[in-house]
Amino acid sequence: TPDSPEALLRTIAASVKSVQVRIRNIKDPHRRIEKEQRLSKVILKISGTSALAKVPFLTLATPGLEEANISHLKPEAQTASNMITLLMEMPSTANRGLAYQLAQQAFGITGVLDLAMREAKTYTYKEADASVDSELSLLWWEKGLYSAPGRMPNPLYAWHLVNGPAKNQESLTPIPLLMVSRIDAPTPELARKMVDSAILAEQAGLLGNAYIDARGLNAGDSSSYGYYDQGLRNTAKLLGDRTSYKVILENTNRRFSQRGEAPNVGLYVGWYRYRSYEDAFTFNAGAIGYHLASGEAISIHNPSERGWCKNALERGITVTLGPTGEPYLDAFPLPTEFFGLLLTGRYSLVEAYYLSTRYISWRMVLFGDPLYNPWATNPLTTSSDLPRFSPKNQPLEALPKAPSELRFPNPIKAAQALREQRQQLLNRLPTLFRRVN
Repeated sequence: TPDSPEALLRTIAASVKSVQVRIRNIKDPHRRIEKEQRLSKVILKISGTSALAKVPFLTLATPGLEEANISHLKPEAQTASNMITLLMEMPSTANRGLAYQLAQQAFGITGVLDLAMREAKTYTYKEADASVDSELSLLWWEKGLYSAPGRMPNPLYAWHLVNGPAKNQESLTPIPLLMVSRIDAPTPELARKMVDSAILAEQAGLLGNAYIDARGLNAGDSSSYGYYDQGLRNTAKLLGDRTSYKVILENTNRRFSQRGEAPNVGLYVGWYRYRSYEDAFTFNAGAIGYHLASGEAISIHNPSERGWCKNALERGITVTLGPTGEPYLDAFPLPTEFFGLLLTGRYSLVEAYYLSTRYISWRMVLFGDPLYNPWATNPLTTSSDLPRFSPKNQPLEALPKAPSELRFPNPIKAAQALREQRQQLLNRLPTLFRRVN
């Protein structure tokens, strides 16, 4: 018996897939169609009408759709999902009932169970904590325009321009976002040095070696350890092919861990030692580096703190980032995206970070002079380089505008416009219910 709702959903999906495989192996066509019809009715109860766009034989159990074009069902399922999110962000007894009704019709039993799990997180305020810095990004966003629990997709993330519905970068930010970078360190002297070192590197160039610490994992999906590990190797290739930096790639479970093992550091990214800094690095002025591990920015002022951020700052790193808790892996900027954007010289530090981080109102902190741009006068990459070195070869049609160049709308008017837009979407509910029935 599954011991969690998530496990139950996985069990259901595995069982349906197993039955589908067995049905496909039935040689008698009449018997196979009969079994498909019976399975169709079960799948429609489990997954709702959204399943029609994924499993062609389900039309057998849906009168009137046998000859119909069902290509519209996929976007309508996305509309239903967006509408459910909207209803839950505008809580009332009526809206909550509508959300569950729509979830059942569009996504079946699994949709209802998924919505119940989301509610449990929302109303118990599970995962409602965030770093001050990340929460400040939404300073202009009023209560009710975003959910406090969990993390919010970052509208500035550059790859939204590839996968999102909007191609206009400015339309992705209906209410202004603040880009936040922290000039802070264990001592005031070190904090001042962060700025001084950034200026020095801009004037003289960011010198040193590039250390990349991967683990030799096979690539996986976009939130997996393997995907990020491939991103580390691709970062090493990007730097090796497009820059003059000496690249030292460690591609096994071994880390740069011995004292003095990694001298002359200009760039570093790697993993994985949880809150236990290893004194292997000697950082040059302007050095940029981060460690892929949880809790590395819990404190930078506690003398006994062993995490990466506090100890790297003490040893003179100019730029780093890290989480204040468990952020989940995909909260870290993918190294090819973060460093790839920085190397173009078109973006300051804080802009490259906000263009490459997927979430805000979450547990990440960026340390460094927000205006730092060591490659402004000597760009090393272009937009065509970024997809070549991405794990999934995900293209950018063009480099996005720097966020500082975007229009800054009136926050009060923008919030009002967003509320009106949401109300217009709610007015579409009767039509949507008719379509998914």
